[in-house]
Amino acid sequence: MPELTIPVMDGQEDGSRMMKAFYAFEGYISVPETGAYSFELNSCGPIDFKVGDKSVILVNQQYGLSYKARYGEVVLEKGLHPLHLLVCDPVFWKGDAEAHYAISLKALRPSGTAYETVAPESLMRDPDGLTIKAAAAKPVLQAAQQGRTVVPGLIEKRYDRLNFLLADYLTVPNFKNQAEFIPTSGLKPAYYDLAQRTPYAEQAVDMMERNDSPRKLVEYSGYIRISRDGLYTFKLRESRNDAVRLLINDQVVVRRQVDALKTDGRIALAAGLHPFKLQVAMGQALIYVKHADDPDFQVLPPAAFARDADYQSSESTDSGDGEIPGLIGIISGDAIHGETTSVVGDESAVALVQGAEVIPDGVKGNALALYGEAAGLKLLGLKQREDAFTISTWVRFRDRPEDIMLFGQAYGSLNLRLRGTRLICDWSRGIGTTEWHAQKEAVAPGIWFHVAASYGKENALYFNGEKVKSAQSLHWDKRRGSGYFSEHSAVSCSGKPTAIDEYRMYDRALNAEEIKAIYDAEKP
Repeated sequence: MPELTIPVMDGQEDGSRMMKAFYAFEGYISVPETGAYSFELNSCGPIDFKVGDKSVILVNQQYGLSYKARYGEVVLEKGLHPLHLLVCDPVFWKGDAEAHYAISLKALRPSGTAYETVAPESLMRDPDGLTIKAAAAKPVLQAAQQGRTVVPGLIEKRYDRLNFLLADYLTVPNFKNQAEFIPTSGLKPAYYDLAQRTPYAEQAVDMMERNDSPRKLVEYSGYIRISRDGLYTFKLRESRNDAVRLLINDQVVVRRQVDALKTDGRIALAAGLHPFKLQVAMGQALIYVKHADDPDFQVLPPAAFARDADYQSSESTDSGDGEIPGLIGIISGDAIHGETTSVVGDESAVALVQGAEVIPDGVKGNALALYGEAAGLKLLGLKQREDAFTISTWVRFRDRPEDIMLFGQAYGSLNLRLRGTRLICDWSRGIGTTEWHAQKEAVAPGIWFHVAASYGKENALYFNGEKVKSAQSLHWDKRRGSGYFSEHSAVSCSGKPTAIDEYRMYDRALNAEEIKAIYDAEKP
């Protein structure tokens, strides 16, 4: 048959015997270019799909339990490759169907951006039962870069992909687990399309680090040092939680997807420097390599990478107007519009206010006085890319030092609490709990004072611009959320009259110098 179809039966057999059947297809597939291919196949039940001697998709679940698209990846050389496909699908006969049932097999080419149906002319068979054996061609070495002046290190660029992930949802739920963002088939190919995208952060770094959230795509680029000519096999960390793509000389060599069979990539390289990119959506930023003559894989160390010596970091979207990078929103309290006040820095976000009024004697102009019996702030629509956070705000009690929440139930259940003279912060209900006591006079009624908390590899507390206490925070996996603030509680001070001003939020852990700079710029 010319394509992957299930023929229509004549309807003479007993219908009870025609519920489902296994179908085996054998032949060849013509591969148009060398590189990493991802295949998509729909079936009602078990699948065994191989190209050459490599298993691409293997599903051994019972028939009818999980009808959905299945994905697998394999690195292929240009040319003909044996194809084996075994699927379990319904039997079709007249009265049930009047045409052949086509199996949906799609492929994402190395240079492609979308899955396309495998054309019938790409599928072939032996005309006489003989096996086609292509002569093994000696790999052509890809030339190394010449005349480059390099230094140790890499270029790190961070791209915001939260809006891309949110685009699949008609309404945005209040996710507490980022796993909701990731289809079982892995991230869509378009996720890695960075054409006309500007990184929100860019810098030179000494080494690559893991990325725990697909809300951002972290891309490392530079050169790989190849010590000798030969055919190299590259692989990435084998984990169902990793989604990483490796490109060498602008060619996709390895692509890791969530819940897909893991395959390695091969490329012939001449000794010298070769440009590369490692795009890390989720997981470890580790590259394993093996020369054809070597017995084992080795992890590429930092010394194996280099960058151009004349590299200059471009302006990022977060560095305009002299602002500290990472700012995602400021609540200044200049005005209240109905039940909201604006969040400067994110046009799609607002702060819902309750029991509030605008007062003129703030730190910088107007301030927000939360004096009502039911008073507080909630954040709606704010987006966070990084796995870190900083809160910076000015506080003034009206009557006496109060027990209030300055931030609570936000990303990763992150909390900042002011209990009279006690300042407390933690992450995910007790991770990195940090506590400090201020002098009673410093938080007396009618006095503006500045507090800040940063949440990263350590939780740190700041009072009036000075770092006063910190504690190590571990358990990264317990601090992952969706990065989307959907009616998240910020300030909560019902019946405890408190004013706030210049309420700032950053999606990175600011350091002591940056907190001091904010304090010095805003202090009355």
